[in-house]
Amino acid sequence: MAATTTKPKGSVFVNSTPTNIAWATLLLKNIGAPITQNNIQNVLRWIAAENPPAFWYNRNNPLNASLGTNKSDGTGSYSDLTTAAQQTATMIVQGYKGGAIGPGIYNALMSNAPTDAFSIQVVNSPWSSNHYGVAAAGSTAAAPGREATWFTTIPVPGVVAASNADVNEGLAPAGTGLAAPATVSANAAKGAGVIGCESRNPPITLFNTPGSSITGIKWQITACQGKAMLGGLSVFFGGAIMLGGLFMLSSSFARSAVGKQLAPALGSITGPAGKAGAALSYEGRNSRQVSRQNKKTARSRAKNEYQSNKKVIKG
Repeated sequence: MAATTTKPKGSVFVNSTPTNIAWATLLLKNIGAPITQNNIQNVLRWIAAENPPAFWYNRNNPLNASLGTNKSDGTGSYSDLTTAAQQTATMIVQGYKGGAIGPGIYNALMSNAPTDAFSIQVVNSPWSSNHYGVAAAGSTAAAPGREATWFTTIPVPGVVAASNADVNEGLAPAGTGLAAPATVSANAAKGAGVIGCESRNPPITLFNTPGSSITGIKWQITACQGKAMLGGLSVFFGGAIMLGGLFMLSSSFARSAVGKQLAPALGSITGPAGKAGAALSYEGRNSRQVSRQNKKTARSRAKNEYQSNKKVIKG
């Protein structure tokens, strides 16, 4: 059973059992590469090419990096997995800046390259002196039939927690995985990637009219777009309900005894405040209605008198 570890000095990990996915996520974060399902899976495959998946944390050095260790062949150890992620990331970035391993791995991770392209960059780099047994990449102990896209044949490991047992041969406590992988993105790590707006579910087709791709109409939305639409509709209907409630409240207040008593005082106030107060009073509304009716009646009378005068003049 995996044991909960303590927080090493300078670690971003907090009393948490480390996992391979959390470590891969931290590595990408240190590099500055996109934290995507594809990138996480590519790193997990790479770790599986370096160490058995069940013991990915071997020597606190999942990718057998050498920077910061006392061994130049990748067999050295780190004091904890936090340091391993930092030093491994630095090695990859140094390659981009002219270091021995070259820019290929860094560029592939930064561009979220597909597994075959990522594999080609790692295999052809000097990260592994044997080039992972690929003859075309320069391996002197090649595995029969193995190609530079070999990583595509490695199954993506599931979540594997590290254990204090056998980590760094007991010379140092194990590092720990991210205390909350959800802090890396809006989602928690699950399976072999990040879930949320990077949904694995296919788009939902709302309607699809007959015809070709040019003449037909097809409207699809993703899970994230659906959530956004529902959120917008919720805000719209919520606002409508609130306005309706305010109207009913003002109407009830205007008909109440208090509203009727306040009507004379509100009516005496001039300016915008007076108009607002009058709008709340029942008498104020009645007064405006009567005023409008009187104006309408006066216009009608004036028109009738005008017509009568015209008849008199003509007669």
